[in-house]
Amino acid sequence: MGEKAPEISSLSFEEALKELEALSQRLSQGGLPLEESVEAYARGSELRKHCNDLLKRAEDRVRELDQKFGNQQDDDEPEETPVSRRSRRNDDDIPF
Repeated sequence: MGEKAPEISSLSFEEALKELEALSQRLSQGGLPLEESVEAYARGSELRKHCNDLLKRAEDRVRELDQKFGNQQDDDEPEETPVSRRSRRNDDDIPF
């Protein structure tokens, strides 16, 4: 891993995700020495945790804003999306 990688806690979600994707690709391609593979895996695990933590904080913040401004959605009834509408179609709707 040649140069010193930045401190994970200082990375934005996008920066951490980009680095995680690059590490994943390097590991998938193979050819790395064992020790470098283990180091890449460890850093990837830390990056994944950092991304999950940032996502959780963002979700919590959105939930707070929804509650504050009365945009709260009933958790028992998920929002209908175009995909969920499509899944309600019956077999007669399929053109072939």
